[in-house]
Amino acid sequence: MMKNGQNDAFTSDATISPAPQSAGVQAWHVLSFEAVKDRLKVDVSRGLSQSESAQRRAPFGPNVLGRRGFQPV
Repeated sequence: MMKNGQNDAFTSDATISPAPQSAGVQAWHVLSFEAVKDRLKVDVSRGLSQSESAQRRAPFGPNVLGRRGFQPV
């Protein structure tokens, strides 16, 4: 079901903040892999420790899509 131009199956109760678009700041999707890993301060060969992962996830919660209103076909 569509509501306000959005499919209910892909809406979430979480508030999503868009990336800042101030002077000199690019949206994440246009950055190179190198730029992203540098900005996130991640060693891609090791990943994040459990404590670092939990600390980064704490302000926003888990990375999941809500299924509110989902109706299988």
